[in-house]
Amino acid sequence: MKQVMTYLAKYKTLVFLCGLSFLAACQTLTPTEKTNQLPLSPEVTSGKLDNGITYYIHPNRKPKERAYITLLLNVGSLQEQDRERGAAHFVEHMAFNGSTHFNKNDLVTTLESLGMTFGSDINAFTGFDNTRYHLEIPTDDPENWSTVSLILDDWITGIKFEPEDVEQERKVILSEKRARKGLGERLSEVLNPINYGDARHADRMPIGIDEALTSMSAEDLKAFHQKWYQPHNMALIITGDVQPDNAIKLFNNTIGQIKPSNDLKPQEYLIPGQIEPAYAVLTDQEILSRSINVRYQTHSVTLDNFDSLRYRLLNQMIISLFNNRMYELSDGAEKPFEGASLGYSQLGNDKLLFNFSVTPKDGSFEQSYQRLFEEIKRVEQHGFLTSELERYRKEVLNSSLLAVEDMDSIHSRNLSDRYMSHFLYGEHYFSTIQRHVLLETILPTISAEEVSAHFDRLLASNLHSIIVYAPEQEKPDADLEEKLFAALNKEIELASYSESDLADPLMATLPEKGHIIDKTDIKAVDAIDYRLSNGARVIIRPSDLSNTEVFLSAYAPGGYSLATLEQQRSAMESAKLVAASGIGNYSRTDLGKKLYDKTVQLQLNIGRYYSQLSSSSAPKDLELMLQLAHLYFTEPKIDADVVDNYRESVIQYQKNRLNDPEQKYADELHRLMTDNHPRSQPWSVEEARKIDREIALNFYKDRFQKANNFTFVIVGNIKPTEVEPLIEQYIASLPADENKETWQDENIRTVQRDIHFARDTALDEKTKVFLNYHKPIDQYISETRFRLGLYEEILQQELQAKLREELGEVYSIGVGAGVDRYPTEWFNLSISFNAEPGREQLLIDTIQEVIQQTLSEPLPQDKLDTIKQQRRMSFTEGQQSNHFWLGQIMLYEREDIDYSYFTNYMSRLEAVSTKQIQDTANMLFEDSYLITSIMRPKDDADMANKDEQETERAVTD
Repeated sequence: MKQVMTYLAKYKTLVFLCGLSFLAACQTLTPTEKTNQLPLSPEVTSGKLDNGITYYIHPNRKPKERAYITLLLNVGSLQEQDRERGAAHFVEHMAFNGSTHFNKNDLVTTLESLGMTFGSDINAFTGFDNTRYHLEIPTDDPENWSTVSLILDDWITGIKFEPEDVEQERKVILSEKRARKGLGERLSEVLNPINYGDARHADRMPIGIDEALTSMSAEDLKAFHQKWYQPHNMALIITGDVQPDNAIKLFNNTIGQIKPSNDLKPQEYLIPGQIEPAYAVLTDQEILSRSINVRYQTHSVTLDNFDSLRYRLLNQMIISLFNNRMYELSDGAEKPFEGASLGYSQLGNDKLLFNFSVTPKDGSFEQSYQRLFEEIKRVEQHGFLTSELERYRKEVLNSSLLAVEDMDSIHSRNLSDRYMSHFLYGEHYFSTIQRHVLLETILPTISAEEVSAHFDRLLASNLHSIIVYAPEQEKPDADLEEKLFAALNKEIELASYSESDLADPLMATLPEKGHIIDKTDIKAVDAIDYRLSNGARVIIRPSDLSNTEVFLSAYAPGGYSLATLEQQRSAMESAKLVAASGIGNYSRTDLGKKLYDKTVQLQLNIGRYYSQLSSSSAPKDLELMLQLAHLYFTEPKIDADVVDNYRESVIQYQKNRLNDPEQKYADELHRLMTDNHPRSQPWSVEEARKIDREIALNFYKDRFQKANNFTFVIVGNIKPTEVEPLIEQYIASLPADENKETWQDENIRTVQRDIHFARDTALDEKTKVFLNYHKPIDQYISETRFRLGLYEEILQQELQAKLREELGEVYSIGVGAGVDRYPTEWFNLSISFNAEPGREQLLIDTIQEVIQQTLSEPLPQDKLDTIKQQRRMSFTEGQQSNHFWLGQIMLYEREDIDYSYFTNYMSRLEAVSTKQIQDTANMLFEDSYLITSIMRPKDDADMANKDEQETERAVTD
């Protein structure tokens, strides 16, 4: 901490000297004025390779022996000609499908053999104005850097574009495009012309169009690649375990020697200003609630000087302060709407779109939007309060200081974005310390009057559009447009906003201490196990993995499985209702205000088989976190208005949910899978009406006021000598019961028969398929779950290779497998994918053939070796995270697994063989049942009629 404070003093002096000349002028800045330039972070080494490729290299400690590499191209879909629409994205796909040094799929398999995973560690992305490729590598072997240089060289100059590979990948891209069909795409078709007007963006969606995707040849793609993949259009970004001098030398001698073949630079395309506000009503079966969005268009600014930073801060302030007021209203006893907010999104590179949004209450549509407009006018007339701004200022600076204290724990993967923004848009990048000092310097100079004036300027900018969303059966009246514009312009005098007194202490008197009666070490995970006088158990794991993290999780068996059928819905929602009611004299909103300068979060949950409290804090707020936990155990409350509002919200949502074909389909499938069990019914309006305040509160108390039933796990920057008195004060003092309780087996099981279930109800031209293999098993064994997990990954790779790489029929396929221990031992393996309508049965048959091959033919040793390496990497990296240790301790305690199983993980991983995995898979698949679920488009009726008959037979057999 002393070193941190030295750094802070150094940079405060620097910013003070740089900023003297601008502070006086700051009060009246506009986004176009120029003053002193902002500093750039000294943590990064930047420059250009011999051929003009820009580089940014940022050494970083976490995770150890990992480096993250991004190849960034400042060209995306905006540079495509009409016949090339989709080319930038197509080229990105081809970069993984054959190049000079790597045959078709060898690039991915080479990286996976190093322990990387395609998707999370190896990926690419195409946008309007950029294409980027991401790699993660282990750095313990210097040869891995040579592999990276070959890959980058190939991406820049060596993609092969073999015609047969192009044809194969074309099918994959069309599958990806088909998978994207849905509500979002349907809404975008209406919104894009409104958002972008005549700008090129409106018809340059990166995924492309079918006409171009089906007609572009290998030569067309090669020409696009050769035209734009030029060194001067590229940046190389490396973060993590890297020596800048070594990296510069390596890449200057490799990709730095690639000669440009042209000097073309991408053309910039701007978004036109809106002249007249647009109005649109968007209705759809899959829209489940109404909302009104009033949108203002303003200019964006490049973050390159003090003025632009101040402008950005003002934008953040008006959003935060306004949203705090809206949250308070929607969380109140007489909430005028379900929710309201202000936010903004980037529109191209030069525009911002600010959006005032309101979700009306059922039966009060007009009153809801009128109240939103009133609150906008209240700010116009009276501005924001100094107390509101002061809370925001302290909250931001507290968060920023914590980031400084924990700057050595920043994950390398999170550093690349700042350098991408600098290369693409000229955005300045700061170190963590620089950012904190800048905030400390600028925030105190911003007054409530300046924030209010900035809000007024937003409202004086272009009214861009009013967009109304509604369920198809709730289309608004034709005169809504006139009413909305009239309400927006209505003159009305309003009282100023006021705040309640928050002086009462959270805990008026400390509870009577309990005491620690036993203390043992859990050496396998470097933890200490305490037994308390009230029967509770506390496990702590002190850690230096982060300076600013402390995590608490408390759990007890039981959950809402202990509720009667009449109590069930109230029991399920009880923890949510307690959390929504605040604590003591404080509502949830006022509690947030009181704790504005504290770093503490808390969540409550009552699941089917467990009750849980989860919390986190900074070390300085550890006692406060434990105080809050104590209060939610001992003094819970559920306000009547909270129950009424929550019940009303659920009813409003449920009224429209079943109008969505996918939701209705899911409910039917769930009932079929659980044999229509009364304790496993989907939500409905009738079920929502059963939520009762008294039942909910009593059930919550029955679960949480038995501390002897709970195990508390605390992980993070703590010292045993400091935390032990707090454990005695706030945990050992909790009320307890003589009796231990556990969950109840409700006898909910997946049906033990084969089922074929199909419906022709999908709104989009794609078929969704879900396969589920399942059966009860004789005994839960941790090794069975371990081996099944490895089989799941092998099967995932085999299916991906067959269905995507060989057949080109799917963009992705999901595989999930597990062995449940509670309420009874059970095997599940699920497979899901999207298919071209009419081809789903072919793919189902293919999947079953692949499964049979994995059960009868030797499993590929090379795939198991790759998975083992990936797991070694994941396990090693996980141990650098407090989340990992919390999760492991919770898992081993809840499942009652011996900790030797954890300490032996690497040796077990090394020893497991393909035959053992296959034997386990055969044992689990033998005599298992299969549910085949198919959701096809509406117009696929002929096939649906046939499947409907099969469904009926399956249900009645």
